[in-house]
Amino acid sequence: MKLFTGSIENLFELALKKNGFQSGRYPHRSCHLHYWHTGLDQDKSSPKPLIVVVHGIGSCSSHFTELMIRLRKQGYPILALDLPCHGKSHDPSNEPMTGDLLFQIFQDFMHDMIEPDRKFVLFGNSLGGGLTIKYAVDSPRKPSHLIAVSPVGGFQTQAEWESFRSDLQFKNVSDARKFLLRVYRKAPWYLSLFAPSFLKAMTRKGVLELVNHASIEDFQLKHLTDSYNVPTLLIWGKAEKVFPASHLIRFKSFTSSNVLIEEPESVGHCPHLDSPKWLVQRVIDFIK
Repeated sequence: MKLFTGSIENLFELALKKNGFQSGRYPHRSCHLHYWHTGLDQDKSSPKPLIVVVHGIGSCSSHFTELMIRLRKQGYPILALDLPCHGKSHDPSNEPMTGDLLFQIFQDFMHDMIEPDRKFVLFGNSLGGGLTIKYAVDSPRKPSHLIAVSPVGGFQTQAEWESFRSDLQFKNVSDARKFLLRVYRKAPWYLSLFAPSFLKAMTRKGVLELVNHASIEDFQLKHLTDSYNVPTLLIWGKAEKVFPASHLIRFKSFTSSNVLIEEPESVGHCPHLDSPKWLVQRVIDFIK
């Protein structure tokens, strides 16, 4: 199984390189980050905005390979990072990973990697969705558009957050497999083969610290009011099984007129896995 999952990751990387993606390193003071890009200098002249792709917990940028390649073929420059403690990025060496530190590193990455006058779009899934929304709300630089897919942020009570936190604390491959079943709309035949690598990702030192140190305040999105003016598409698939329906209800209760909420039938928590072709077209249509 280890050989199989390692081979899959290698295939993702080969596919990205074959389609013009380059691997890079961002030397943050807390930890070095890995990212994929389509040539940041060469893409400056592109008439289309840079799309920044941000993954969820236990995932990494290469898991969005098909999405990124399809967007690239439509002429969009891409920048996709591995968040701290994920993929090929490092864990912080001198401090524990917390929700505040995670956001600070992401904010610094955006500030340092993207020129002040460059037009960019944020795309985030799950934890990445929460991070991108928080960035659009709190940072002085605003994306032209934001697409948040099943974003974290709908927790209303401490008990609800503690219950979900316990779901993220895996003891064995069986726990990892059960959680993966919630990620897909329909589980692929090979899902069990990914469970060992997912367990390894979720039990990394920094990920465990993030789960243990994070508070409900880190993942509450309360500020999408009428003063929020970034055009935002919030996608919440009908087959969502990671977060409860109450989170979507809460999002609907406090979002502004600039936030479009859609509930497609054919996808779950990760549409880039369930229906990447559909997702790419929806992203392009929204940006246009």
